[in-house]
Formats: sequence, structure tokens, C-alpha cells
Amino acid sequence: MFGAVALDTNDVVAFGLRGNAFGSSDLGLTWRKLETGTEASLLGGAPVAGGRAVIVGASGTVLLLPAGSDQMRGYTFPDGGVMSGVLPLTETEFLTIGENGLAPYQPN
Repeated sequence: MFGAVALDTNDVVAFGLRGNAFGSSDLGLTWRKLETGTEASLLGGAPVAGGRAVIVGASGTVLLLPAGSDQMRGYTFPDGGVMSGVLPLTETEFLTIGENGLAPYQPN
């Protein structure tokens, strides 16, 4: 695991190597595997209002976790490269941080 995000719903999402991500609804006492749909390493993440999360990683990978879901929605940011951080600017727009510098991204 390379990182974790605490959500405003007392959930925690941990993420890391080869697209692995796990969620906990009891502050880490038990974990369940989250479906990411990718094998790209996941390197950075942030909470988004409403119990959601955004996670970024290698190969321009951007994942959005809807509130209460175990299935992440996958997107690709072609200009993102390897991204190691992300900040929500709004509920649907993000600032990505990585090998190509800082860049805004809004999933379609």
C-alpha cells in the first residue's frame, strides 16, 4: 500500500501496487477488496465531499469511488503520466500532481 484516504463517512480507502485498493468501514478493523479495474500502481488520493474519493496513479490512471460503493469508476488522463497526488478543486474537477507537473483534470 502506498497511501490511504479517510472519508467524511468514517470509511478509509487504502491503495497501492498493481491497482490494489481496500476499503474499511470500521476505521481499519476489517477490510474488503475494492474493484479498481486496473493494474496500474495507485500513488495518491484525496477525499471528495459526500463520502467519495479520488485516486490517481501510473499511466494517467484516475479512479473515482462513489459513496457507499466497492466499485471504482476508471478514467484516463492522457497528459497525466505518473501522478502521485491529487487535490479536489470542486466535486468534479481535480488538480493532479505528477511527473508532468500540475494539471487540472475533469472526468467526462
